Amino acid sequence: MSAEKAAESAKSGRPAKSAQPAKATKSAQPAKAGRPAKTGRPAKATKASAASIAEERAAAQERAKARRAENQRALEERFATAPRGRWVVWLSWLATVVFVVLTVIATITNDTATRHSAAYVSLALFALGMIVFPVALWFGAQRSRTDDMTMAGWWFLSGSAPNDIRVHLWASLAAQTIVAITCAAIRFETSIAFGVLVPTLGLSLLGLWGALYGYFPKREFLR
Repeated sequence: MSAEKAAESAKSGRPAKSAQPAKATKSAQPAKAGRPAKTGRPAKATKASAASIAEERAAAQERAKARRAENQRALEERFATAPRGRWVVWLSWLATVVFVVLTVIATITNDTATRHSAAYVSLALFALGMIVFPVALWFGAQRSRTDDMTMAGWWFLSGSAPNDIRVHLWASLAAQTIVAITCAAIRFETSIAFGVLVPTLGLSLLGLWGALYGYFPKREFLR
């Protein structure tokens, strides 16, 4: 059959088709590189180290508790008699009563003269607060050289004043703030709104009492 096809192709002038080469076999795929072995996770803390950490925390809590108890005893001893600085409390309440009475009357009556009087009083108390504030800063800065003062104890009397002093000064500041905001909200288009400046005096008197009479332990290098 192949000879006949060759003869026919010779007659027709077409070259005979050559046999197709066998398809090359797929080469073997390269072997996948082995993945690196996973490293082991860091070992957990042993029971002994966990126990030591718990002991250190408990000891730190005990030291803090003892320090607070010591400060409380020293505070009670210092103010065992009548606390000093009562004049600061009286001044704070006097300013609060004058401000509250005038502002409430002006808010109720809504009279021009009364509103102006309340505004003048509010501005005067604000000016007094702006004088007391730097004075409290100066005295506090002087005490901080020898006493271990904190901002919470200085300005908010936290752990530095007896309860009655702290309650009176905070109540005075709260009364100023509540009355000022309430009356200013009711008559917000009038001069009564100047009352929102008055709590500056209450806060300044808190800082003044803390700077002058607050209890703070001595610094470590002075003990």
